[in-house]
Amino acid sequence: MKDQKTLSDHQFSRRDAVKYLASAGIVASTIVVGCGGGTDSASAAGAAALTVDWPDRSRLIPDASESITISFLNGSVVVATQTVARPSSASSTTVSFSGLVAGSLTLKAEAFPNADGTGTAQASASKSVTITSGVTSTLSITMNSTISSLSITPSSPSVEVGSTLQLVMTALDSNGAVVLVSSGNVTWTSLSTSVATVDSTGLVSGLSSGNAIIQVTESESGKTNSVSLTVTSTSTSCHLIPTETDGPYPLYSVFSNSSMIRTAVNETKTGVPLTIELTLVNVNGGCAVIPDAYVYIWHCDKDGNYSGYNGYEGQTFCRGIYKTDATGKVTFTTIYPGWYTGRITHVHFQVYLTTLSQTNVTATSQMAFPQDITTAVYNSTLYAAHGQNTSVTSFAQDNVFSDGTTYQMATMSGSIAAGYTAKLAVGINH
Repeated sequence: MKDQKTLSDHQFSRRDAVKYLASAGIVASTIVVGCGGGTDSASAAGAAALTVDWPDRSRLIPDASESITISFLNGSVVVATQTVARPSSASSTTVSFSGLVAGSLTLKAEAFPNADGTGTAQASASKSVTITSGVTSTLSITMNSTISSLSITPSSPSVEVGSTLQLVMTALDSNGAVVLVSSGNVTWTSLSTSVATVDSTGLVSGLSSGNAIIQVTESESGKTNSVSLTVTSTSTSCHLIPTETDGPYPLYSVFSNSSMIRTAVNETKTGVPLTIELTLVNVNGGCAVIPDAYVYIWHCDKDGNYSGYNGYEGQTFCRGIYKTDATGKVTFTTIYPGWYTGRITHVHFQVYLTTLSQTNVTATSQMAFPQDITTAVYNSTLYAAHGQNTSVTSFAQDNVFSDGTTYQMATMSGSIAAGYTAKLAVGINH
């Protein structure tokens, strides 16, 4: 039991360790006998008044409990229970119970993430107490974290030298239910700081080639887990991106619309979140990155529709233009594209090294996606109505990618629930 604290003087207190998860201390209270004499049931009953002490919210983790449920049980039967929501400003809450039958009862306390007492318990405790008629009893109980294990995603992380990767901790109870997802109360540590560092949020930076152990510790439960991180060298070879058609839906009229200079492009269209990261490199200059180049991307929505065409004239969803940064990267947020008859899943993009004009395009190509991920996405709820692509079922059948996808296949990470990231190095003659 880690760093416990029990209060006195008739208090029910979330111990200071709640600043880490949701541990709480309940210190008991006066058990008051009923008024009057004789042997009737009222005179054999007791009452309890308990005070819940809420520590300063600034000391708590972001997912700290918003309520505590206090119960008295006679065997397996709950004879009295109350859920106390965290007050908006007061530092304590008084909870009163009356009509408790004298004798042996079980006092139980659980801390929950929601104000109405719902969610997975973040801390809990129970103990046997005695309610004695005519006697004032002092009770105490200390809650402990329900965290049983920690999980880290991704489980086999890899990052390039000079790049970053976000790690996420998920805390689970003994039944595998999620108690907490990351928080300000975990400590991330790199055991190989010359290879990689990690900040307090789990953001890893690759420093040099090699392997590093990244460890996470949840302070209240004392649970720890670690992953082996691989840091790879930045590629010293690159290849010219294959040239592909820009048709049939390029919509060059957007070049005159200043609002199209944007990184979030899906507008109101829904689907599995997708982040597209393109890195421009100069195949004639030792694969050096190319900053300050315009990149224009466009793709269909989840149902295979393109903005600007076929009933969607005047609309601009799933299109955007932006410049590469100092590292040669440009990033767009959008949704996973659907399909239309005759084409396999893809995203169009063009590169403009100088003026953003149709006559000055430097490269026109398309990004491909791994078929297993595409199949899974199209089986998900938002895509189920449109279903799988039966018009083109393989890259060999596609009129663009039939000659290969070696230099156009996105490197994917993520999940349907969390969204995907698609990365591609784009080799340019510069």
